Amino acid sequence: MNVRITSITLENFKNVKFGKIALENIRKPYKSSVIGLYGQNGSGKTAFIDAIELLRYVLCGVQVPEKFSDYINVEAECARLTYE
Repeated sequence: MNVRITSITLENFKNVKFGKIALENIRKPYKSSVIGLYGQNGSGKTAFIDAIELLRYVLCGVQVPEKFSDYINVEAECARLTYE
């Protein structure tokens, strides 16, 4: 099964209180849009990768590892990940 993600929104996930990354390439006619992630330390790059890993577990019907319960931001009661 192929899945094409056009955007991911993170809320209270790890150190990200709210963040959204769009993966659509609106400038060039390539089939893939993301070739790398860059940003300052603490900007949420690893949180983004962890969100993709979590989606992979769910789509494959595999039990989500318990470690992900620790990924809820310490100031929040729950986290929300939205994939389009």
